[in-house]
Amino acid sequence: MNGYKNLMTAVLAQQLTDYIKAVKVGRLGFSKEYEKELAIMRRARDKDLSPRQRRYKKTMTRGEEAKYYIFADSKESENYVFGFKFICTYLGLDPERFRQKIKEKREKFWKDIYGKKIR
Repeated sequence: MNGYKNLMTAVLAQQLTDYIKAVKVGRLGFSKEYEKELAIMRRARDKDLSPRQRRYKKTMTRGEEAKYYIFADSKESENYVFGFKFICTYLGLDPERFRQKIKEKREKFWKDIYGKKIR
């Protein structure tokens, strides 16, 4: 039983890490500029991008996927064994309260940097 708990904790931790990294590196969810830059990079082939741009593209792509994983209310989230709601419930966490805490931490991070409320 402990093995399942460790595995689910690791899945959740990886998604949170990807999301947090994208928030810090690319202002995920706070900047329209990153959306334009990422759209250009997605259309470009990897060989045409600099190493820095490839890392940025990978970070932001994983961050977008993690954002969807955490915040989307899909059927898979609740029923799939590695879905966000399923894991939270299994670990004894309230998924909605956990999401709210993630949003609050994200907003605090950006407020501390810019000194203003972010949408």
